[in-house]
Amino acid sequence: MKKILITGNDNIWAIENYYCKYLIELGVDVKILPTNSMIDEKIAKSLFLKILRKFGFMSIYRASNRLLLDTVLSFKPDILWVFKGTEILPATLKEIKKMGIKLVNYNPDHPFIRTFAANGGKNIEQCIPLYDLHFCYSRDLCHRIKSNYNIPTVHLPFGFELSEEIYDSIKTEPEVHKVAFIGNPDKERSRIVELLASQGISIDVFGFGWDKYLGANEHIQIFNAINGREFWSAMRKYRINLNIFRPHNVDSHNMRTFEIPACGGIMLAPESQEHNDFFESGKEIFTYRDDRDLIDKCKYILGLTIQEAAQIRINARNASITKEYSYKKNAERVFNSLTSLYTT
Repeated sequence: MKKILITGNDNIWAIENYYCKYLIELGVDVKILPTNSMIDEKIAKSLFLKILRKFGFMSIYRASNRLLLDTVLSFKPDILWVFKGTEILPATLKEIKKMGIKLVNYNPDHPFIRTFAANGGKNIEQCIPLYDLHFCYSRDLCHRIKSNYNIPTVHLPFGFELSEEIYDSIKTEPEVHKVAFIGNPDKERSRIVELLASQGISIDVFGFGWDKYLGANEHIQIFNAINGREFWSAMRKYRINLNIFRPHNVDSHNMRTFEIPACGGIMLAPESQEHNDFFESGKEIFTYRDDRDLIDKCKYILGLTIQEAAQIRINARNASITKEYSYKKNAERVFNSLTSLYTT
């Protein structure tokens, strides 16, 4: 295995970037073709294209699929690794497969639970049996694909990418004795934020569009989306960083699962089998079962002494490092899986 072509997203927050970076360090020639980014950029500028995507018209993806085929012909990869695949058509994968190129997929959303138009249309499921290997963030998804399609799967959880330089710069910042939620809104997330506020719990939310979901409330403050050092700083300094699942993450985990503990943040997240497997609840993270438990846990964590909270932060950080939850370690596992796939 000498060459891998990754198709997906190249935005600053895209996990494709991490895998590209570390696979290159492992000696692989890797190229990212941001077909998903290109589509999203075009759709953001056109109401007509938004409507076409909403109603599942595949014609909006033809140009990106032609570009993918042209890039495959010129780059000549050994493996095509598709991230998500909302813009990939089955006919395109069939053409590439005829060239003897191994096809791999990693959908960080979910191929079967597609809540938003941006999560993809019917082509997502139609492409599933065409891949030679599926990386899945969820163990349940691994089992479902392997069972239903008889295709090899590898459990590939999310991870964290946090430099020592940034970690050292944020670990001594003064604590903000409030709850924070970092992420974009939906009905369930706004419901939970308002629930906490109704109990007199102060919460700061960071993301795009929160003002469209939340009314004025003395216990809620709305801030713009954050990234880079500001993102890590907020997760570190707030007493509680709330994690709220999307529908496709239920009983699994999401990106915040690893990002919050990695910076020494105190995470309060939905209880799930995978959360229980990754971290020790009450020592490294906290989990909640329902609304009542969420409120009680918030009040409990806010009531911890500074020393008690500091120990939770230490435990969370240590667990993240010793259990090797970084994207660098994930990339090593990916490298081994792709090497085995290519040699079979």
